[in-house]
Amino acid sequence: MARYFWRWLVLVFWASLSLAGAQGMRNPPEGNAALGQAGAFIAQCDDPSAITHNPAGLIQITGTEWLAGVNTILSNTWYRSDLFSDKKDFSPIMLPYVFLSSDLGKEKFRVGVGVTIPFGQSTEWSQETVRKWNYASPYYAGLQTADVITAGCWKLSPELSLGVALHVYSSRLAINNLLPFPVESEAKIRVTGYAAAPALGLLYRQSRYSFGLTYKAKFSIDYDGKLRWLNFGELPAEATINFPALAGAGFAFRPTPSWKIETDVEWIGYSVLDQINLVVAGLSQPQPRHWRDCYTFSLGTEYQHQDRWKLRGGLAYLQTPVPATTLEPTLADADRLAVSFGGQRKFSWATVEASVTSSFFKKRHGQSGAPYDGQYRSSAYFLNLSCQRFW
Repeated sequence: MARYFWRWLVLVFWASLSLAGAQGMRNPPEGNAALGQAGAFIAQCDDPSAITHNPAGLIQITGTEWLAGVNTILSNTWYRSDLFSDKKDFSPIMLPYVFLSSDLGKEKFRVGVGVTIPFGQSTEWSQETVRKWNYASPYYAGLQTADVITAGCWKLSPELSLGVALHVYSSRLAINNLLPFPVESEAKIRVTGYAAAPALGLLYRQSRYSFGLTYKAKFSIDYDGKLRWLNFGELPAEATINFPALAGAGFAFRPTPSWKIETDVEWIGYSVLDQINLVVAGLSQPQPRHWRDCYTFSLGTEYQHQDRWKLRGGLAYLQTPVPATTLEPTLADADRLAVSFGGQRKFSWATVEASVTSSFFKKRHGQSGAPYDGQYRSSAYFLNLSCQRFW
C-alpha cells in the first residue's frame, strides 16, 4: 500500500511542476518553520521537515508525525533595452512537499521519509520577444527535480545526535526553441534522468542554545530523451547537468523558554556547473555556464505564546551563482533580500501553519553584446500553507 501511495504522490508532484523564484536552480526551503524564519532552521529542526534541513533534528520528535504543505509562488521579470521592453506577468506556481517521521517506539533512534522539490526553474518569454533577440534564446526552458528522501537519526549522547539521509532525484528538462530555418519552426527537447546522493547532519542541544551542521553531497544527472523538429520526427537527445553540494551551519539561542533567535549560513557549490552538455543526434552542443559558489545568510526568530500559538519572522540575503558573462533570459537570476513572517495555530486535531515571504532582487544586465543584452528586474512572493499531525 505504501509503495502505491508514494508512486501516486510523485505523479501528483510532476503534474504540478513549473518552477520559478529559485536561487540558481535551488528552490525555497520546505516547511513553514523554515520559510517563516527565512531559512534559519538548521539548529532548530524540530518538526518532520528536519528530514531535508538537518536529519539529526528528528531525535526531538516523539511518536509518529506527518507534515504536508504547499508553497505557492508568484514571480515576474521585467526586461528593458534601448529597442523594446517585455514582462513576464505573475502566475501562481505550486511546490508541494510531505514528510513522515516516527520513533518506532525506540528511545535513541528515529526514521523519516519525505518528498520535496529542491531544484527547479522555468522561464517563458513571448515568441515575438525571442524573434527580437534574433532567436538567440529559447522561448521556454524548464528544469524540474523531485526528491524522495529516506532518513535515520541516532542519539549519540543526551546532547548530541547524528542524522543520515539518502536523496533519490528524478528530474526532467524541457527546452522550446524557435528556429528561423529553413522556415520558422519549433524544436522541442524533452529529456529525463535520475541520481542519488547522501546527506549528513549533526545537532548539539542544550537548554538555552543549540548548534547544527548539515551537508548534502553533489550529484550529476544524465538525461535521455528526444528532440522533435519539423519533418525530422524524433531525434535522440541527451544532456548532463551537475548539481551542487550544500553545506550549512546554524546557531540558535533561547533568551527564554518560549523565544528562539537563530542565525544560519549556507554554502552552495555551484562552481560544479561550468557547462551543460547537450547532445542531439550525436552532435555535442556545450552550453557554457561558469557558475560560481555562493552563500545564503539568514536570521530568524520564533516565539511561542502559550501552547497554541507560534509567531515567526526572518531576514535573509541570497547570493546568485550566475555571473554577468553568462546571464541570459532563461535564468536572469540576481542577488536578493528576502523578508518573511508566519506562524502556527495548534488545534486538537492538527496544527495549521502559514507564512509569507517577499524577495527583493537587484537589477541585472544580460551578456554584453548579446542580442538579449538589457536590464532585467525580478520580484517574487511566497505563500506557504501546511498541516501537521501527531499519532
